[in-house]
Amino acid sequence: MKILYFAWLRSNIGVSEEILHLPQDVVTLDHPVRQDDEVAFFLPVTGG
Repeated sequence: MKILYFAWLRSNIGVSEEILHLPQDVVTLDHPVRQDDEVAFFLPVTGG
């Protein structure tokens, strides 16, 4: 997975992009959410 960094984050970490190798247990969009799952929501705003 290619991660792109923009605006404030890019300036502060000094990296514009990186490649992230995902573990084998990443699920698809049709995977049911279970009691012990962790879900994160990120706003679609780059700030710049």
